[in-house]
Amino acid sequence: MSAELTAVLGVGQTKYSATRGDVSIAGLCREAACRALEDAHLGWKEIDAVVIGTAPDFFEGVMMPELYLAEALGAVGKPILRVHTAGSVGGSTALVAASLIQSRVPEKVLTNHELEKLIDTSDEWIQSRTGITQRHIVGKNEATSDLCTQIAKQLLEKRDLSSDEIQIIIICICTPDYFAPSTAALVQNNIGASNAWGFDLSGACTGFLYGSETGAKFIESGQYQRVMVIGVDTMSTIMDYTDRNICVLFGDGGGGAILESTSTKMGIIDSILRIDGSGADYLIMPG
Repeated sequence: MSAELTAVLGVGQTKYSATRGDVSIAGLCREAACRALEDAHLGWKEIDAVVIGTAPDFFEGVMMPELYLAEALGAVGKPILRVHTAGSVGGSTALVAASLIQSRVPEKVLTNHELEKLIDTSDEWIQSRTGITQRHIVGKNEATSDLCTQIAKQLLEKRDLSSDEIQIIIICICTPDYFAPSTAALVQNNIGASNAWGFDLSGACTGFLYGSETGAKFIESGQYQRVMVIGVDTMSTIMDYTDRNICVLFGDGGGGAILESTSTKMGIIDSILRIDGSGADYLIMPG
């Protein structure tokens, strides 16, 4: 749906409305719309589209709910998207929380003094500009999928879960072992997650945030209960160790989390995500 200004409404039968004999479904929708517009100091003429979230059975018995809504709201001719929201009264959705977080870095360490032997730099030059004294990097026989697998196994062990209880594996990565198969497939096989499907998500520095948001939405859909999200990169495998402006900054490592639905008030409440490709020329990794 492409629209410059969209009204998003959540409507449900609350204790207040259920005791009022004069309130119909149409009335509830109109009240929600009027309050939303009043709070935003807008009129219907300024709204391009409407998204309304309700419990699945809210419009039970109503023929053509979208047309019914359009007429009830006085929004005939405007795009209307009706979505079902799981959860309790009022259409609220259970929060998604990271039940466990785990991180890991390779054992091998590359110090500033070792970099002094490779490029024209010094420990003082690096520390004064970055504060970095050393970085962890993978060994010759250590792959990105190895780090991911180690993190995945630690998550399962500490959460006391079987690999069969994981339903989705999301690997946030820009330095995979291969273009195909995906790193998610390698991890799934390594941990024996026979009930899981998964995919790689390329988001570079923001990858884990994107992966967490994606995993949370899968759980909020009600179709999945547990999602494993792992963010790992082995930048040393693609680094130009003749460029002192770049190679001193990056190391290898990663972290992961198991996302689950929760009935508590602690969890992922909201997110604001953006992407800006204007500086792409400075960050290109050739394919």
